[in-house]
Amino acid sequence: MEFEDEVTSELSKLIADNSTPIRGKSRRKLRPPVSISGTGHTTVLGDRCTVVVRAGPTIVADVRPGEHHITDEQATRVRFLVSDVVRATGETYQSVWHSVYARARAPRYRLIPLAAFDDLEAYLQRCVQARRLER
Repeated sequence: MEFEDEVTSELSKLIADNSTPIRGKSRRKLRPPVSISGTGHTTVLGDRCTVVVRAGPTIVADVRPGEHHITDEQATRVRFLVSDVVRATGETYQSVWHSVYARARAPRYRLIPLAAFDDLEAYLQRCVQARRLER
């Protein structure tokens, strides 16, 4: 509920600050935004707009370095290899990270399965080497 109150307050200020008088009425006479809170969302109605903020459930991953997921050292190694691939190929970080996530079947690099690390490391090294051989 605290998040909804904060969002409602900030949006009310933005709407009030950016609204213009309607048909010659002064800003003081305009109705302030109305806030309607419901299950999992806040709706803020203003004179010219409606803003709906939906806050979904927060999901926290259970990262277990060394047990199920790569260790801190391996995560650092992946980051450095991604940087090497970007420098060697000229691809964007986004595209290289996308290929890392797809190859490892993980949504974040800290969630790369421990069993996938060796294959991923070899893949990134091949990307760098292949580009260096082309030059």
